Formats: sequence, structure tokens, C-alpha cells
Amino acid sequence: MLKRTSEDKPRRKFQERELTEDNYKERAEQSTGIIGDQAFKKGFDTYRAKQGENCIRILPPTWDNPNHYGHDVYVHSFVGVSRGSYLCLSKMKNKRCPICEAANEAASSGEESESKKLAVKRRVVYWVLDRNAEGGKKPWPMLFSASPTMDRDIAACTRTKRGQVYIHRKNDGRDVIFKRKGATLTNTEYFGYQLDTEPTAVSDDRKIQDAILDFIEENPIPSTFLFQTPEYLKEVMEGTVEEEDQDLDTTDDSEDEEAAEYKASKKRQKEDTYGADEDEDKDERPAKTKSKSKAKPAEDDEDDEEEDAPWEEDEEAETESDSDDEDYTDETGDDDDEPEAKSPKRVPISKNKKR
Repeated sequence: MLKRTSEDKPRRKFQERELTEDNYKERAEQSTGIIGDQAFKKGFDTYRAKQGENCIRILPPTWDNPNHYGHDVYVHSFVGVSRGSYLCLSKMKNKRCPICEAANEAASSGEESESKKLAVKRRVVYWVLDRNAEGGKKPWPMLFSASPTMDRDIAACTRTKRGQVYIHRKNDGRDVIFKRKGATLTNTEYFGYQLDTEPTAVSDDRKIQDAILDFIEENPIPSTFLFQTPEYLKEVMEGTVEEEDQDLDTTDDSEDEEAAEYKASKKRQKEDTYGADEDEDKDERPAKTKSKSKAKPAEDDEDDEEEDAPWEEDEEAETESDSDDEDYTDETGDDDDEPEAKSPKRVPISKNKKR
């Protein structure tokens, strides 16, 4: 069920969770793996890095007992005829996962390529604000799915000679700046990670900051994940599910009604913060999980590490590889690179300040 603000439900107020220097150090020294994009429920905006310089503010964690400002997820990508991406039921819910079973069967049969393609992989999800948003967009939280390599490199920037920099804090955190170059399967690169020179608040406007923090408190990242049933995933593997059904976690029409209600409540919350806006509907297009891809699989290259950005459009897709990461693969023991699925549409972004 989607979390939403309602008149009969007390509003959850933001409560800052503490992260320690050891939490930051662990992420800065993590091994990295490769992964495709994963599915979120309808109604949430998502962030995609642009060509050139990007500047984001990573928002505080709002789930119970966090040890990082990002939340790990485990995903199977390029699954079935539609090459969709699905959260791993085994890794994330300790349930039977037909895709894991298929990957293991492929490995047992000597089909190493198929086994690697279906193997579970890790990604890290943040709530972020886009500081370089275009078109006068208003600041609002977006889900950003980062590769483990990007997550590691951001965390590494926070460890300075003067001590640990806590970028997630609401009043004295730091914006993260990085660059993207390339737009095709094999040439996309992320580099130049650095922190803004001065600490800042999430927003200069206290009312806006409170609204943003209340929103992520009401919608902790784990509540945004879309889990399919084992039966549904089996149908996907068999090719009996049509692509337009990918973004539903049940076959019940009530889920669409829940998504519509959530979208309406989210719009009301933004209007309460900023006032009515005739262009608001343009900002409320839901994030979709279904995807198509015309990109051909990338050739294996264990010496060439690249970041893979989520929810790419058109022909954009990225790969990355790191052979030293064995912690986040399934029982097949393989960790191989695959092209990302193409996202059907861009999700609008929000503006807080320009760099």
C-alpha cells in the first residue's frame, strides 16, 4: 500500500537519524558490483543524471535504524521478453524467487551467459534534490538509483583531512557535485566527484524544508519499492505477461486506485507548500517501471569500469564492472555486465537553487 497523507492519519514529522563516522567509512571503502535499474511504485519522481555537471542534495534517511543515507536494493535486470527489472524476492524478502531459480538452473546446465544475465545485483537508492533543475521546477524529493561505484565514490569524498563531513544532515549538510560524459552503451562515464565548499540547509525556506522532510518521513525509501509475486515473476520468465502489466505489483485494479489517491495527496501537499500551479500536473507524472531496450549487450571488459545510471532515455545505457565484488551476487557466483533497460519517459525534476 502506498503511504499518503490523509485527514484521518496523523502526519509524521521528520526526525533526524544519526549516522556515524564508521558508517561513512564503510561506504567509502566498499567493494562495488554492477546492476540494472529497479522498480518503484507509481507516483514517485525519479532523478537521472544529465550530460555535464550535476549537483544533488542527498536527503537524510527516514527508515528505522539506518546505517547509510542510501538504501541497498537487489535486482534482476533484463528479464523476460520485455527485458524488465524486478526486485529479488530472495535477497530482499527471503521468499522464493523464480528468477534466482532460473539463474541457478542455467548455471547447472552450463549456460553461463544466461546465468550471468539473470544474476541478482545490488544498487543504492537515495532521496535527492536536483540543485541544477531547469525550467523553474520547484524543489521536491526524487528517488535516485546509484551504482555501488558511485555510492562508494561519493562516500569517499566525505572523508577529508579535517575529519568526516556529514552530507546527509538537514541544516549543515553538503551538496554533491559530479560530471557525466557520454550517452551510449559503452562510453558513459561519471567522474569529478566533490562536495560543495560550504555547508547548507536542505532549503533556505524553512517552510519548504519542513515540507520536504515531512514528505520523506512519510515515504521512507523501502516503502517505495515495488515487489512482484513469485507467480507473476514466473509468468514473466515464461513470456506470458504483457509488458504493460510490468508496473503493477498485483492484478487487482485497486492498486491503480491507490496510486491515483497517492498522486492526488502528493499534489495537495505540494500545493499546500507552494500554492496552486497551473503547470503542477506536468510535475506529477508517475515514475514507471516498464522499459524497452534496443541496445545490444555490451561485450565483457573486466578492465573497463563504468557507472550505470538508472532510467536512461532513448538509446542511453551504461555499464560498469568490478570483478572483485562477490558479496552481492547470487548462488551462481557470477557478476557480469549487462546493458540497462531503456526508460519509457523522463520524470520531471524539481529546483531548489542553481549552481
